[in-house]
Amino acid sequence: MRLICLLCLGWPLISPSTLACLAVAVTDFPSPPPSAMAAAAPFSQADIDKATAQLAELRQKSPNILFVIARSKNQNIVVYEALKGADGKLNAAKPVEVYWLDIDPEYVAAARKKGVQTDRVDLNAIERQFAYGVSAEPIQGAAAGRYNLKLVALPERPVTMYLDAEGKLHGTIAVNGAQVDLVRIYVHAVDRMLRTPKVEYVDLVGQDAEGKYVHERIIPK
Repeated sequence: MRLICLLCLGWPLISPSTLACLAVAVTDFPSPPPSAMAAAAPFSQADIDKATAQLAELRQKSPNILFVIARSKNQNIVVYEALKGADGKLNAAKPVEVYWLDIDPEYVAAARKKGVQTDRVDLNAIERQFAYGVSAEPIQGAAAGRYNLKLVALPERPVTMYLDAEGKLHGTIAVNGAQVDLVRIYVHAVDRMLRTPKVEYVDLVGQDAEGKYVHERIIPK
């Protein structure tokens, strides 16, 4: 079963009402037993390289991808992609969409065996509401044309999405107190017998205005 946890069991950034909905199960491959989970490793430059290389590769096919959520559970990722209208501006009716890319080799093999040639999978209603959904609110006034994105997974850290004067797409978030372009949210969790997974930490990777990559690790209390 795919366990759709809220990324944040015991995470102080999440409201009590959100924490009340701990987990929901939908069809998926089984998780490895706790003994098979790798020990948590310190964050490294290799983690930044992996995150930035993956996003760069994804943007070769879909240049409007903002950022992704990755998990220790497997290699599948949740993609957040901006939508534009015919005029090249952000689509006011629906400025962003979210979907799975099931790129874990086990998932890819299963899909191809069924004759499915795409790795893209839409979020189901439960995933949108309790785990990976997003809402977009236009920012009024001088910041018109910008949107505040509120992630179900990280509601206390809104993402500001906009096109700059050169038409470059941005999705900025606070990382270590500074606004940077979000690259990836990585959730490291361990499975527990007959209990919801325990989130050990969440890593945020972003890129500042000077092109430097920054990182913040959030550890649930």
